[in-house]
Amino acid sequence: MIFLLLLCHVGIKVYFCRDFQDSWMITRKFLFVIVAVGLWSCVSCRPQTSVNNEIIVDEVTQEELADSMENNTPYEYELEESEELEEEMLPVPNRKEAFSEFFFTFLSNRSFQASRVKFPLPVSDEDNEYVIRSGKDFREYFAWPDVSEYCMLVRREEQMEEFLNNMDISDVDVQLIDLSTERIRQFHFHRAQNEWLAMSAKEYMAEGTLGEFLDFYGKFTTDSVYQQNHLSGRIELTQSDIDEEEEKVKGTIEAYQWSIFRPEMPNRQITNFLFGQDLEDCDDMMLMHSSIADGMVESFKFQRQNGLWLLVGYNN
Repeated sequence: MIFLLLLCHVGIKVYFCRDFQDSWMITRKFLFVIVAVGLWSCVSCRPQTSVNNEIIVDEVTQEELADSMENNTPYEYELEESEELEEEMLPVPNRKEAFSEFFFTFLSNRSFQASRVKFPLPVSDEDNEYVIRSGKDFREYFAWPDVSEYCMLVRREEQMEEFLNNMDISDVDVQLIDLSTERIRQFHFHRAQNEWLAMSAKEYMAEGTLGEFLDFYGKFTTDSVYQQNHLSGRIELTQSDIDEEEEKVKGTIEAYQWSIFRPEMPNRQITNFLFGQDLEDCDDMMLMHSSIADGMVESFKFQRQNGLWLLVGYNN
C-alpha cells in the first residue's frame, strides 16, 4: 500500500514539473524509491509461516526420534520382530485327545477322517493282504452302520465310562460285526504325538467266547421263539424315572412280561470297541447301546448259565 502511494505522489510531481532537469531528478528519485521499496517489500513480505512450520515440524521430528531412541533402540525393534516371527512359526502344541472325542468326529467329518488314516492302510484277511490308498476307498470299506449310534461289549457297565473318559489308553480296536456271518472287520487305532490314527485293518471269523456270544445274540434278535427260550426266569429292570430323570426305578419282571417292556434291540450289524477289556472265558456280557446325538445309553445284561446264554437284565 505504501509503495502505491509513493508511486502516485512521484507521478504527480513529474506531470506538473516543466523543467526537464527537474523531471530527470524526480525520475531518478522515483527509480531509487522504487528499488528501495521493492527490496524492502521482498524482505519484509517473505512468509514467516513456512519457516516456522519447518522449524516446528523439524522440532517435532527430533522430539519423536529422541523419544523413540530413548524407549526402543533399533536392536530392540529387530528383537521384537524376530520374536513375533518365531511365535508364528512355532507349532501349536497338540492337545491330548480322548478316543471317544476323536472317534465321533472321525465318523461325521470326511476330510477329518481322511486326515487321520495312515495311507497306504494295510488290510489282511485269511486269504490275502492288500492296501487302501484313498479316503474314498476307506469310507467304502469303513461301512459304519449308523453314525448316530454305536454298541460296545463289556463285562460290566463301568467299563464303558472308563473307555469314554480314559486319557491314558493309546491303542483301540474298532470292530464292525456282521451277526449273520459272525465275521468281524477290525480297525486298529494308535495315538501318536497326541493324535489318533487308523493304522491297519483286518477281517476274521469270531472265535472263542466272543464267537459263541455273537452266535447266540444274532439268533436272539431275529427269532422271537428263540428269544423267549433264552430269558432268565426273573429279569432285573432299571428305568429312568419319568419325573426325575436322574433317578432310577429298579425292579424285576417275569420272563413272560419281557415282551411288554422289550425295546428294539441292535441287530444284523453291531459295533464294538476293544480298549483292553477281556471278553474271553467270561460268563457275563453286557451290550451297551448308545446314541451319540443325545447321549442316551441302554444296556442288555446276559449271563451264561449251564452252557446257555440268557438275558438277565435291562437298564435304560
